Amino acid sequence: MVNPGMEHLLVAFVLGTAMSAAAGTYAETVFGIPARLDRPFVDSDRIMVSLVRMLFAGAYLLVGEAAEAREEGRCGFSVLSAAILFAAVWCLCLGIVSIALIMQFFDLSLAA
Repeated sequence: MVNPGMEHLLVAFVLGTAMSAAAGTYAETVFGIPARLDRPFVDSDRIMVSLVRMLFAGAYLLVGEAAEAREEGRCGFSVLSAAILFAAVWCLCLGIVSIALIMQFFDLSLAA
């Protein structure tokens, strides 16, 4: 039997991963170029927009940049593994925060 806490973590991870992938794919579609940790995705002139964009699509961009660097020989397997691990934790945190916000929204809407 699976621990219910682990099920919740799995749901949060899947939700965070789906949100990050959807936000990264959406950004690629809007800008018409592959997602990168550079302009137009990260823009110092519009820092708040860039921060929100990175909150949602940052894990997607990080893994893409790390995979590209590995293919070009600019980093080793350990750096790629660390980037993937960091992105996985990022997606888990994004999913946990998203679930908490959704639950807070529904608690407020039911109380009203």
